[in-house]
Amino acid sequence: MNKTTVDQSTASQAEPASTGSPGNGREVTRLRLLFLAPLAAAIFAIVAALVLALYQHEHKTVDQGVLRIRASALDFYEDSIRYDARALQAVMDALKHDHALNAAPTA
Repeated sequence: MNKTTVDQSTASQAEPASTGSPGNGREVTRLRLLFLAPLAAAIFAIVAALVLALYQHEHKTVDQGVLRIRASALDFYEDSIRYDARALQAVMDALKHDHALNAAPTA
């Protein structure tokens, strides 16, 4: 066996994709899937993690807003009750000290 025959047989064994055999398309597809499937899974996992982080942040923000609104409503309600109590106290004091209002007939 001479050197040219050895070089040709080695080249045909080293580069099976260039021969155009029917199995090469499957091999290329398999290699693409082996590369693209983990890449797509990683991208999906990153996007899912970002969506989850955004959801949790917004959920926390909404909860804080609701608590703030509840506290404000409670403060408003308590202030309203205090104001009404002071107004009622002023009416009671006016009735107590004004004899004309005390003597007025009631219906």
